[in-house]
Amino acid sequence: MLFADVQAYSQVVEEKTSEFVNAFHGGIAAMLAKLKRDPAFVNTWGDSFFAVFDELEDALNLALEIRDYFNKGQWSELLSGGSMEVRVSMHAGPVHEEYDPILRKRNFFGRHVNQAARIEPIVLPGSVFVSETVAALISFGYDAYDFEYAGNLELAKDFGSYPIYMLQRRGYSGDDDNE
Repeated sequence: MLFADVQAYSQVVEEKTSEFVNAFHGGIAAMLAKLKRDPAFVNTWGDSFFAVFDELEDALNLALEIRDYFNKGQWSELLSGGSMEVRVSMHAGPVHEEYDPILRKRNFFGRHVNQAARIEPIVLPGSVFVSETVAALISFGYDAYDFEYAGNLELAKDFGSYPIYMLQRRGYSGDDDNE
């Protein structure tokens, strides 16, 4: 599961909301179109994006693409002040797939969805944080990706303290524009 949220969304100039939606939603839609497989589920609300994947590599790739898109983008013209950055979180675990009568389509529920959502608010802006489960999965054959221990961090909304890792491409440095 992947959650992404835009920091400073509340500073988007009202008249530029359409431009933000086109840039944020349109940018992610273009990234989704390049994936090998569609996510099992996607949802958006304002400045947030949620996706459930059947394949970890698709989620890892999208998480880093979203990070890079925001880190390299020019967002200041949309804001009344400050800077705009994205926070991306990922977690893996068993979930309940149920028909959602409000959305009128299947949706995903359960403790592991909640855990993925509770990681996102603690992510350092411009970064991707993953759970220990995702870090462990990366260790088994996902050589294009790497992670660094961020610490045993307290998750949002009193969800508890968990080991959290920062996701990156193997050999990535934040200064490398060729990533």
